Amino acid sequence: MKGLIKSTLAILPALFISTHVFAQEECQIAYITNQELDNMIIDRGLELEDYDKTCALLKAANATIDIQYAYQITPHQTSASASIRLLANEYLEQDVAVYSTADNWMTYDAERTSKAQKDVLYDVAMIGIDGIKQDAVDSLNEQRAKFKAYQVKK
Repeated sequence: MKGLIKSTLAILPALFISTHVFAQEECQIAYITNQELDNMIIDRGLELEDYDKTCALLKAANATIDIQYAYQITPHQTSASASIRLLANEYLEQDVAVYSTADNWMTYDAERTSKAQKDVLYDVAMIGIDGIKQDAVDSLNEQRAKFKAYQVKK
């Protein structure tokens, strides 16, 4: 699978080099995150309840997933939060980022170890990606319209 991901990345335009693609059969989900979470996704895959539905939604929206996160181990638990938003692909060649509003997710585990920290981070990212619904696409389309209106005024 790593070879497929690397060969897919090699053919993408230069601006997509930091965008990672996870392919399952015919549909590909593109996402942006940092190296730590990207390595987890490469190792574990995208464990989604309905990969095909999420992928079709993103493809129709011409969008990439942007994943930002934070996590910590406290004296009582290990917790992680993820902020998931969509990025409009069509403006990337212009070096313009048009995003949907972000949905925020949080989870925790009573275990307080580095392994638990990685597990809750991966889990909250998968929960967040599973949570992408039409309202995120609607938000992205609203931002696209605002950006187009702004371009016309310039």
